[in-house]
Amino acid sequence: MTRNVWGLALAALVSACAGRESVIERAQQAGLAPQVIRTPGFDLAAWARLPVVPGGRLTVYIEGDGLAWLSRGRPSSDPTPRDPVALALATADDSPAVLYLARPCQFAGRADPRCEVRYWTQARFAPEVVESAAWAIDWAMRRSQARTLLLVGYSGGGTLAALLAARHPAAHTELTTIAAPLDLDRWTGMLGVSALSGSLSPTSLRTELQSVPQLHLAGGRDQTVPPALSRHWVDTLGGQCATLVVLPENDHSCCWAQLPRTMLAPPSCP
Repeated sequence: MTRNVWGLALAALVSACAGRESVIERAQQAGLAPQVIRTPGFDLAAWARLPVVPGGRLTVYIEGDGLAWLSRGRPSSDPTPRDPVALALATADDSPAVLYLARPCQFAGRADPRCEVRYWTQARFAPEVVESAAWAIDWAMRRSQARTLLLVGYSGGGTLAALLAARHPAAHTELTTIAAPLDLDRWTGMLGVSALSGSLSPTSLRTELQSVPQLHLAGGRDQTVPPALSRHWVDTLGGQCATLVVLPENDHSCCWAQLPRTMLAPPSCP
């Protein structure tokens, strides 16, 4: 169930950031209604356009980690993204059924009493985080009566999207990640930071993901998630359903929000 009355609160809570406010305004102009989806685990901020599309496609955009850390060793008190890349991508999507999901505790979700710092640091991909997102997506699939699901995740949202893709029937689910760390141990080891204890990793679900059509987009100048990590994922996944595209001029934040919708659909499995 949703609490649409929180929509005004969502915009109010982020009005201090002009860039973020602009993206939110454009989202509402594009027909994406702000709401909070109350799941058994977390209250998730969302923007959605969910007409009934029997047998159609639902595209779900999942936000990145947001402002998780203020500096190395100093976590943020509010993980709401300053630049919501996934929301910008959802805003540009003119397909009938679109859902944008923020991560737990972002936007108005920060008021959720279940919010703890670990849910945007070490436990950002905890089982209860995955369950909450899965609950929200299942709700949107039922409401829209869609049959096909395209999951598009930016940065850590791509990691979460991969964990979610493994839960759905491969014949009806597609996965696109953007600058996303998929092998968490390899990623944290490369950065020289602590492992994400309490988090699930897509590497444990390689078998389930082998038959899911996948497109992984990486930035040639990305030093946070270098393209070598995405290439390693594709090379070790097995199967013939994963494609890697490297955009040479992109880094971790620039310029994913400007990607055309036509670049986000994975090719079909051979």
